[in-house]
Amino acid sequence: MGHRTNAMAELSGRFNRIENTGRIAEPFSKLTTAIRALEELHSARDLTMPAEHHIAKVGRAAQSLASKLDSIKSQALSHYSHESGKLSGMIVDRLNLKPNRFEAELRAALLAMPSLADRISWLQEAAKDPANGPLLAAVIEAPPALTGISTEAMRVVEKDFIQTHAPDLVQIQQDLDDALSITSSAHRTASVMTAEFQNPAELKRISEAEQAAAQAQQRMNEALI
Repeated sequence: MGHRTNAMAELSGRFNRIENTGRIAEPFSKLTTAIRALEELHSARDLTMPAEHHIAKVGRAAQSLASKLDSIKSQALSHYSHESGKLSGMIVDRLNLKPNRFEAELRAALLAMPSLADRISWLQEAAKDPANGPLLAAVIEAPPALTGISTEAMRVVEKDFIQTHAPDLVQIQQDLDDALSITSSAHRTASVMTAEFQNPAELKRISEAEQAAAQAQQRMNEALI
């Protein structure tokens, strides 16, 4: 098998080591199966047939696969978005990352602190307790003008809070990120491969020759009637 098959075997090995791939496994499987099949078709030339026949067969198969690649990529992205959305909801529910009725008072107390260092320190201490989800939620989405903390700094606190108290869900998200990344690599491999196996000018020449031969055969058949 060619270098593309070796590359796909390496990508498949990495993908299969991921514990939580969700439905991203479906488009990834489509890509790997199609790439292997096209590589096999390219390698298994029937020596009893003209070279042009093999070129046309492989080229048309490559065109067919190329026409489906965008759809397969969109399917992977759709599954990733759906799975990630579900995870986000699970994190919010588990850690109760929902502002409560004291959110305005919490933001005011935070803004009243003497310095940014004091605010960050207070939030970091609060983030150690998994019960403080509502407190953090009150400031995570708030404009910096209401909290005295930049959005970037707040995201760091939020990330640490989630990683500390929901590490299993964070790992699932990381798995999904890795699965999508590997699927994107497989998509690029397929794109390069299908482009390499297509030769539009040669396919056009072969198709025209096939059509001319078919027409000549038809005329011969009619002449013999």
